Amino acid sequence: MRQVPCVGKAHDYYLAYTGPSQPALLEFNLPAGETYRAEVIDTWGMTVTPGEVYSGRVDIPMPGKAYYALILRRMKG
Repeated sequence: MRQVPCVGKAHDYYLAYTGPSQPALLEFNLPAGETYRAEVIDTWGMTVTPGEVYSGRVDIPMPGKAYYALILRRMKG
């Protein structure tokens, strides 16, 4: 599975950007005991698609197109 650049604030959010690569899945090892909601961002089409809720080690499906981003925001409460 191809790795892509990822930035964020630990235990708050993580943002991954595919650039010209076209992954069908992105792999994450999210912090234990924390839950995150995913959103897929089409950076050219300027759209955001809500995704599922994830925790632990996950493979998150992506559109398999270039120049997409994925944001994972921690769910609190």
